[in-house]
Amino acid sequence: MGEANLLLVDDETRVLRSLKMLLKNQYQIHTAESGQQALQILQTHPIDVLVTDQRMPELSGVELLREAHKLYPDTMRILLTGYSDLNAIISSINEGEIYRFINKPWDPEHLRHTIAKAARIARSTASDRSAPKPVNIKDVSPTQARPRILVLDTDPDTAVLVRALTGSQAEVQDSRSLSEALKILANEDIAILVSELKLNDKDLSPALKALKRFNPATLALVVTAFKDSSSLIELINQAQIHRLLPKPLSRTLLERGLNHCLTHHRHLKQNPGLKERHTVEAMPNQDDTGLITGFVDKLRRRFRTA
Repeated sequence: MGEANLLLVDDETRVLRSLKMLLKNQYQIHTAESGQQALQILQTHPIDVLVTDQRMPELSGVELLREAHKLYPDTMRILLTGYSDLNAIISSINEGEIYRFINKPWDPEHLRHTIAKAARIARSTASDRSAPKPVNIKDVSPTQARPRILVLDTDPDTAVLVRALTGSQAEVQDSRSLSEALKILANEDIAILVSELKLNDKDLSPALKALKRFNPATLALVVTAFKDSSSLIELINQAQIHRLLPKPLSRTLLERGLNHCLTHHRHLKQNPGLKERHTVEAMPNQDDTGLITGFVDKLRRRFRTA
């Protein structure tokens, strides 16, 4: 197959020079100093991995990733930035569906490893890629199995709104207990998890990270008023959350998010090889109750015998 094609985008020439030196002799490297120039390269070259800075004039990194995702979904997308811009982080999840978010100054070995893994995944899954057919939950046929949605939130309004949006076309369960939710996720085929990040002051991030590591076909739609940039970056890299919506919830955005998640869930079920595109970084042990360890053990057993 030859060398993987890598596109590096940054409006600072010295940064591009540093990246090329770091990655030389490993890839067919293309560079661009603007988002528009990058789009022109994407039109003419089959790029496996796109690595872009966020803060650029005219077209930001997130805007570039959004266009790349729409036009060239095969390309693995990485956002590289020195700024913890909350809006950029949220947009990179919801619009760019990025593979990794990497902070400047980067760790050379970590960056090399991340890009190498992205390139390997892009090439090994290329034959499995096809544009997913958009799904609207309201249009699910009565003859089709109803998608199962689990809502994990102490706010009852979240489950009420999800049920109002899905009607009889989806089977919606709700839980206000982490242990109960983990039992459901470990034993049942849940298409979409709609989850807060905090449940009675308990951080739900470890559960989201474990779920994606062992069951990537379940899509996480996070709804929260929580605004910690570093935690959200971890959720990109270690949990691959599919959508992040701020509270108070917008009915329109939630409906759109549910449809996106269901579309992607069905695409993953039909093309299991694509699950590799959702591999996550290893996470540190944050289990102080034993709940997550037990959850992971159940997921391992379930999917080993599937």
